[in-house]
Amino acid sequence: MSLANYNVRPAKNQDIEFLWETLYQAIYVTEEEERPAREVLKQPDIEKYLCNWGRKGDIAYIATDEGNTPLGAV
Repeated sequence: MSLANYNVRPAKNQDIEFLWETLYQAIYVTEEEERPAREVLKQPDIEKYLCNWGRKGDIAYIATDEGNTPLGAV
């Protein structure tokens, strides 16, 4: 896949599962550490980023490939 063949679109409410997954994947761990359990997403200092996401003023963007498969989010 060429990096030039992607699109960026605003996230929609139906993207919430992908946004939670990208948030989990963005948690920094060193090579020596195990990834934390997904329950880490329930910690208030983490869940605040997506809890009740989709309200007026919430903004996110999804990068997709040519087949509209999500690749990443910001």
